[in-house]
Amino acid sequence: MKKDKIIMFPGDKIRFLTDILRKQIDLRNQLETRANVTMGFSATIVAFTINYFIQGKETFGSVIIMFASMLAILSSLLSLKPPKLFSRKGQKQSVFYHTAISSVSPEKYISSLQKITSNEKTVIEQYGLEIYNLTKHSIHYKKFFAHIAIQILVVGLIVGTIVTIVQWV
Repeated sequence: MKKDKIIMFPGDKIRFLTDILRKQIDLRNQLETRANVTMGFSATIVAFTINYFIQGKETFGSVIIMFASMLAILSSLLSLKPPKLFSRKGQKQSVFYHTAISSVSPEKYISSLQKITSNEKTVIEQYGLEIYNLTKHSIHYKKFFAHIAIQILVVGLIVGTIVTIVQWV
């Protein structure tokens, strides 16, 4: 069977890479939104459970719910800004990275962009570096901590509710 060769017109490779990069940026934004929503919901639960403590109506279940909500807030914060321990230093950075932009003069940055865009292979390399670094060093840890936050909150709410119901019976 004969394999069809994919024909790419000028600019198709760059559009393809831009689409991949945009997808990764959208995923990162979605994870940050998820972490913010989880943190807000958890903070609301903490505020309500503190009210039970002030009124002297606390139960072991409300302690579990409050503790789980506080852990979910912490994990959400870690999702938004993972500790430096989880970010790798020394990896090769693309021209898209903010330090590559902010560490040089505008003229030097424009010159480096002109140099890079004069060669398609170099452009693809820069896109590849940015996509890899964004996925490996940012999205991976954001996703991990965002999922942990949601799991902690859900399990804490379920266990705390069950314990409270058992105490009432």
